[in-house]
Amino acid sequence: MARMKKEVTQQIAAEATYLQYRGQSSPQPAYLSINTEDGSVDVGPAPGIGGTPARAWHNIDIRYSVSPLLNSDEAEGLARNVAPLALDLAAHSRIEWDGSNWIGILDEQGEAISARIATICEEAEGSIVVSDAAEWMEDWHGEEEDPAVVAALDAYRNACAAARDAAVAAITDALTAVAREEESATLVLTDIAGWASDTAENIVYDEDVFQVEALATRRK
Repeated sequence: MARMKKEVTQQIAAEATYLQYRGQSSPQPAYLSINTEDGSVDVGPAPGIGGTPARAWHNIDIRYSVSPLLNSDEAEGLARNVAPLALDLAAHSRIEWDGSNWIGILDEQGEAISARIATICEEAEGSIVVSDAAEWMEDWHGEEEDPAVVAALDAYRNACAAARDAAVAAITDALTAVAREEESATLVLTDIAGWASDTAENIVYDEDVFQVEALATRRK
C-alpha cells in the first residue's frame, strides 16, 4: 500500500556544519538531508549524539554525509546546488507500508539521482579551520591591526597575567606561613617572592588551586 505524498512545497535550510560538544573527541557528523515527500533540503550537523531519526532510518528522509567544515555560505550553496536534483529524487520515490512501518523506496532512476547527489556531497569541501584556541593565540602571526584579534590577544595576555599574579601571591603567602612557623627552628627561607614568581611561570594554571592548597597545608 502506497501513501499519498504531500503537495510539493520545497524548502531549503542550511547552516554551518561544524558542531562539537564539550567532552567529545570529534565533531558531530554532518548531513545533507532530502525529504522525499516534497524535495526539501536541509544541510547541517546532527543535533544529537548517536542514533538515527526515524524518518532517516525508514528512508523517507535520505541523508548524505557532508564535510563538517562547511561554513554557512558553503552549506547554503550546496543545498541550492542539490535542490533541483532533490525535486527529481522526490518525483522518483514512493512511500509504502511494509507491514510494520512506512518506508521510502526509490525507483531505478531515483537510485541514479541519489548516487549523483552523494557524489556532489562528497566533493563539497569546507573552509572552516578548527584550531585549539590557546595554540592559535600563541602561534598567530597575522595582522595585529585587526581590532578583533587585538582585543582577543589583549584578553588572553591579561588573563594569563592575572592567573600568574594570583599564583605568585598564593605561593608567597603559603611559603611565608611555613617560614614563620619554622622560624624558631632551623628553617630560614630567602627570596620567597622570587621563587614564587619563577614557579608560577611554569605551573599549569588548571592545577594552581590544587598545588597551592597542598603547599599551604604542608607544615613539615
